[in-house]
Amino acid sequence: MMETQVLIQEIQKKHQITLKPDDPVFVAVTLNDLLLSHYIEKFQALLEEQNKLVVSEGIERLNQASAMGSEMINRSLEALCQTLEENTQQFADQIVLMNNTEEQKQNTGSKHKKYFFYLLAYCALLFGFFMLGILFHAFFA
Repeated sequence: MMETQVLIQEIQKKHQITLKPDDPVFVAVTLNDLLLSHYIEKFQALLEEQNKLVVSEGIERLNQASAMGSEMINRSLEALCQTLEENTQQFADQIVLMNNTEEQKQNTGSKHKKYFFYLLAYCALLFGFFMLGILFHAFFA
């Protein structure tokens, strides 16, 4: 409550009315001050209750969002691991296929070399028989 003397001075300045501290108007001022104090206390209690409610709801929503975020991260990590495993398996399969293809090429090359050697040996044998034939013909004819 404002000091009575301060109120008396303000009323004197603005309205040019001089009041005494025991003037009945101050009963209304005191009554208003008491009522206002009472309702301010009630309002502050209600405001504190609402603040607690808002904070608890905020914490609950934050916990829900955190749980949802954790679940999304876990799902993403699981999907990433699965994709990584699949890609790793595909990569390993491709390496095996490439190795098999390379071995087939080498085997095919080895077979070709082997057949070429056989062909060369056959030609040499034929040439040898041809030369023997010529020699026999030259000596025995």
